[in-house]
Amino acid sequence: MSEKDTAFYSAAVQGWIMSKMERDKNILILSVLSIGYLLDKNPGNSFLYTCAISLLFISSISCIIIFGENARYLSKVVQITGSNNVSDKLLGWLDRFLLLSFFSGILITILIGLGYLG
Repeated sequence: MSEKDTAFYSAAVQGWIMSKMERDKNILILSVLSIGYLLDKNPGNSFLYTCAISLLFISSISCIIIFGENARYLSKVVQITGSNNVSDKLLGWLDRFLLLSFFSGILITILIGLGYLG
C-alpha cells in the first residue's frame, strides 16, 4: 500500500468514525431533550408519556453503551492490523436497538406534542 493510499484510507476511516460518533451524539442530545420536554408536559400518569420516556431513556443508555463499545472495537481493530474482517455483532445489535427505540420514542413525542395522543 502506497503512502498516498494509506493517507486516503486513514482520512476515510477518520471521517467515518467522526460521522458515526456525531450521529450518536445528536441522538443522545435529542433523546435527553425530548425526555425533558415530556417530563415538563406530563399530565400525570399517562401510559403514552411513560412509553415515550422509557423508549427515549433506553436510546440514551444505548448511546452511552455504544460510545464505550466503539472504543473497545477500535482498540481491537488497531491490535489486529491488516485485517478488514473485524466485526462486532454487539455494536450492530445496539445500533439497530438504538435507532428503533429512538425513532419510536420521537414519533410518540411528536404525536403527543401535536395533540394527537395524550
